[in-house]
Formats: sequence, C-alpha cells, structure tokens
Amino acid sequence: MPSLSAADLKRIESFGDNCELGFVLRRLGCEDGMLFRWSSIRPESLIASLRDDFAGLYIFDNLVAHRDKMVLDQRYGTAWHTEMVSRHADGRREFLIDAAGRRPIYAAEALKRGHLVEKLRQKFEFSDPVFVLKCNDTVSAATVEAVHYQLYRRVASPRFVLLEVRADPARAGEIDVCDRTLLRGYVSHFALYEDAENGDDASWHRILERALAHHAVSAPVEPVGFANIVLPFPNEPEPKLTQIVAGDL
Repeated sequence: MPSLSAADLKRIESFGDNCELGFVLRRLGCEDGMLFRWSSIRPESLIASLRDDFAGLYIFDNLVAHRDKMVLDQRYGTAWHTEMVSRHADGRREFLIDAAGRRPIYAAEALKRGHLVEKLRQKFEFSDPVFVLKCNDTVSAATVEAVHYQLYRRVASPRFVLLEVRADPARAGEIDVCDRTLLRGYVSHFALYEDAENGDDASWHRILERALAHHAVSAPVEPVGFANIVLPFPNEPEPKLTQIVAGDL
C-alpha cells in the first residue's frame, strides 16, 4: 500500500471514463466527491464539457433513460447515476415515474452536480492538482492533447499533472514523462465496464504515488520522445524596446 496522505488524495480528480478510479480511491480511504468519479464519460464528452465550462450540464430536458439507474445527458453524452429509475420493456426504455414525479429527484441531483462543478473549478486553483484520464479502448494522442490544452486554459498553477493511464502488463506500475505536465502511467489491465470495481489496484497505487510526487522531484527529467533543448538566458544587457531591429515584424 502506498504512502498517500489524505491531503495527497484530495489533489486527484478523476476524468473518466468510468468508475474504476473511483473504486481505487475508495479502497485508499478517499471518499471525496468528484464531478466525474461515478459517471460514464467518453474523452470526447470530457473535452466538450471542459471547453464549454460545463454550460447546460445536467439539464432536465436533456436527460433520457439510459440504464436502470442511469440517465444520459444528451448535450454532452455523459451517463450519470440517478434515482430516476427506468426499465427496458417492449423494445424501449422508459422511466418508471412521469416527468412531474421526477422533478424533485432531479432538483436534488442537479444541486449535487452543481456543487461538484464548483469543487472542480476550485481544484483548478490548486497548486499541484493531478487529473487522471483513462479509457478501456485507449485514448488517442490527439484527444489527450485536447484534454491537456483545456487544462492549460483553466488550471492556475503550472505544476498541474494530467496522468493518462494505459493498460500494458509488461509496464504495469511504470510512468513515462511525456511533458512537464503530462505523464503516462500503466496498469496491467483495466477493469471490465460491467465490473469496474475489480481492477489492478497495485499498479494504480504505484502510478498515482508517482504522479503525485512528480513535481517534488528536484532532478530534471527529459520527457519521452522530446529533444533536450536548452534555452539559456542571453548574456547581453536588457534590449531597448523602442529601438528598431532589422527583420523585426
């Protein structure tokens, strides 16, 4: 078991794609509420949610029955756990109670979602938050970069981390440094979507511990796949900004 303090665990934010990380954190003793901890969200839906700053999230008229105790937000494509129960019958899925009966349930759930949105915005102000992105089908490089960009737009500190997690039994528990704020971690396997509670805890623990310690490392680490480019400060005195320089646009 890694030495993760309660304060360290509060720095973590789950970015999907299902509840697997939520269960891992529970077994580490963390029950902290997170917007996407208990949701089903594709990376593309995450990007849209971040890009739009969660505008129109969890609006009553956008919610349709998805599973017995899940609704689908049609605006973003995110599935949320709910008490607005539905059943599949006669070739279609329908809610067990009508719209008027669902309104009080929805109001309580929308209040909770709003609270978790504000908690996430507060985490954007942390000095060293760690955002964790995984998808059983693997996330494309372009999608990871898009999520990374949305974090750059919002996170106040340059010491945040986006941890992309992949399944690779040969590298379980290892970390790649792809960028100063982008890490790639490996677990032996992901939990099945229908059994999200049973993943590779040991590897998850190791990569979370390393991601949380990333900015505490004093020795510089060369990112994987990038040249070591040195950009020293010039030795010349400060330039005169009013002086025209040949070739200056």
